[in-house]
Amino acid sequence: MKGPLRRRWRALVPAVLAAMPVVPPALCAQAAGNVPGPPNGLVATLPFEEHQFSLVFLRLDTGGGNLAWFLVDTGTRGCVVDVRQENALHPAGDPAPHSGQRADGAAREKQLSVFFPGGGALLCRPVTMGDLAPATDIVGHPVEGVLGSALFERYVVRIDYAARVVRLYEPAQFAYGGNGHAARLTLDGGIPAIEAEIRDGPGRPVRRRFVVQTGSGDAVNDSAVLVSTTLPRYRAAAGTPHSRDSILIGTLDTVRVGGVVLTRLPSVAGPSTIGGAVLRRFTCIFDYRGHKLILEPNRHVGDTFSRGLRQSSGMSLYASSHRAQPTVNEVTPGMPAARAGLERGDVIVAVDGVPASHLGVERLAEMFDRSGERYRVAVQRGPAVITLDLVP
Repeated sequence: MKGPLRRRWRALVPAVLAAMPVVPPALCAQAAGNVPGPPNGLVATLPFEEHQFSLVFLRLDTGGGNLAWFLVDTGTRGCVVDVRQENALHPAGDPAPHSGQRADGAAREKQLSVFFPGGGALLCRPVTMGDLAPATDIVGHPVEGVLGSALFERYVVRIDYAARVVRLYEPAQFAYGGNGHAARLTLDGGIPAIEAEIRDGPGRPVRRRFVVQTGSGDAVNDSAVLVSTTLPRYRAAAGTPHSRDSILIGTLDTVRVGGVVLTRLPSVAGPSTIGGAVLRRFTCIFDYRGHKLILEPNRHVGDTFSRGLRQSSGMSLYASSHRAQPTVNEVTPGMPAARAGLERGDVIVAVDGVPASHLGVERLAEMFDRSGERYRVAVQRGPAVITLDLVP
């Protein structure tokens, strides 16, 4: 799963938007051949950058060659734009960004146009403005906008996590001919939910409706984890290294979703949600008008769930921006990072002589997950810079 950072991200979007007016391996072979062709109303093919927390980021043109990073999040209503991107907005009815008023002098409703490579555009209206800097701080990746229900209500959206590509289709022309599992999708104010089944311990399985959140890095969160006896269960730091908060992370024995049984899923008690740590194991086809979510298992379906800590090193990282010097957020006792002497709050200055700011938090996280490698890690701890040997 995730770890504390992902837990923070799951709570972050509602928290950031709360202050704004927002009504906030055979199966794999089959799946590989299920991509509908252009006759199915294909509008755009958009390669995406998958963040280490299984989040989907698209870099899109908002007009005049202005490129911005958008998080794709089914858990967000409408569309959200960072206040620093205000120049990308334009009055309703106008095709290009500029400021303006109606003929009677009244302020005109703002909207956002997002242009796709090769043609086509998404018109988001109305648009909610907000400060998304906290989101960037938490995930270590620029977040300049959030594409929520405005995207999913307009198109059939296919997210192929294995190929890292999003495809958009005209709903009236889209016809699915694959072998994926179609789960009934219910919508509440543009927010999707599906049914899934939890089994933990000797009791009867429990069926729940889970909100589907592509903008969350979590696996499956549910109150059932409070009574689960499946190990591990532990408390972990929540949020950034500057926070003293902690959360209980437990484990759900099995969850059946999309006709597939997933095992030993990290979970946090709270509203029932399914996040990116589960969704990345499928190609997900969101068809809001058809009220269905089609799930095709991909090559990741059997992957062990991460717990937010890198599996090999036993630590998680935090960065205040995409290229900022990463900070150690959490260290698991007895794991390589702890044995090397790394501590929560250490600022990574360099690795093998290469400045950490040149590597970025995502690349460093991948490096530290390579079992058997050896790294000389320079960290700043208070006023001192010390060098440690890390062998994941």
